[in-house]
Amino acid sequence: MLRTTAVAAVVFPPLPDRLREYGQNVGYQQPITTFPTYSRGRVITVGRDHDAMAGSATPATTALSRLGIEYTVHTYEHDRGTEQYGDEAVDALSARLGVSADRVFKTLVVSTGSSLGVAVLPVPDMLALKSVAAALGASKVSMADPAAVRRSTGYVLGGVSPLGQRAPLPTVVDSSALGHPTLFCSGGRRGLEIELSPQDLVRATAATVADIRRGSASERL
Repeated sequence: MLRTTAVAAVVFPPLPDRLREYGQNVGYQQPITTFPTYSRGRVITVGRDHDAMAGSATPATTALSRLGIEYTVHTYEHDRGTEQYGDEAVDALSARLGVSADRVFKTLVVSTGSSLGVAVLPVPDMLALKSVAAALGASKVSMADPAAVRRSTGYVLGGVSPLGQRAPLPTVVDSSALGHPTLFCSGGRRGLEIELSPQDLVRATAATVADIRRGSASERL
């Protein structure tokens, strides 16, 4: 069962408290409207399911809150018998919210041989290693060793988020992200997805935007 909690994080100079509608989220079959309350120095969240937020804070959500970025947390029950983490997220979000697979992004960690980098692209797509190497300014890259991924990011496989990593890594977000009003990426835990605008994801990760999907125009150049 998918649970949704809207979160408004804010950092701003002292202002009168204000109430603002966070949305009727684009692409939802059953729109959810919540009313985050902005208060000086803290964040009050008001959501459809108060219990959904309990215990769901991760380094990724903490990072977004510190930056004052609005996001929505979506949780679902992770099947411990599967390692198809991206497909599982797509299935859960599609069944409950009607989200298309190309709006659900996976986080892959690559190695240049001397350092690591992050690639963020839609779940259904394959990573073009040459394209991400070029975007990272490396001669070539390969998929990083899982143990190195855990040590560097602080996350377990299947729960690696591009946000709030233990050691921030150079990040490349696929350009297709900018074609969506919001996208979904791992929130730093299996069964937890964060929805936010692609522009905010790029800003929060200081990412480069490039075509990094296999078969994209840039790969054919």
